[in-house]
Amino acid sequence: MEAISSTSSSLRRRAPFRCYYAEKPVLVVSWTPDNPGRRFYGCPNYWVGRKCKFFQWRDDEICERGKVLIPSKGNGLSN
Repeated sequence: MEAISSTSSSLRRRAPFRCYYAEKPVLVVSWTPDNPGRRFYGCPNYWVGRKCKFFQWRDDEICERGKVLIPSKGNGLSN
């Protein structure tokens, strides 16, 4: 039974096939205070004016401690 559970979990983590505009979603990293460093899939057209509204989390929710630690460590990532 455990193998089925882990297989189901890995299937949920796959990239979505297409967004609402039939485009391949892109993987993006959130740097909001509530979700620092958390990855999600979004429509590639969102940033160019077409508001598709497609959104799917890639990662699990971040714990409260992570919300404090990740932004402080993330400053060095953009160099």
